[in-house]
Amino acid sequence: MGNLNNERDKMPTLNQRKSNNLLGQLFRGARIKRNLTQAELAKQFNYTSPQFCSNWERGLVVPPTNILPKLCKLLKVDTKEVTTILLKKRAAELKAIFKN
Repeated sequence: MGNLNNERDKMPTLNQRKSNNLLGQLFRGARIKRNLTQAELAKQFNYTSPQFCSNWERGLVVPPTNILPKLCKLLKVDTKEVTTILLKKRAAELKAIFKN
């Protein structure tokens, strides 16, 4: 059985979930606006499952950093908006770390 404290440390905080959801909603809206399915978008990044998109659209994870430029370009999402969301997310993470 895993260490409960370690498992809690891995769970996203409320602020992290909000940031993930905000980013996911942004990309989901842009994907729908472009008439792309999750499967079609996933295929653009050589993923075989639409779960790749579903997970970050639901705020469970953030898209991999290495695909963000192409994702923003493909969906015509403002990179400054994505950067702002990600920086706020990271700032909240660091604040939580240094608070302890």
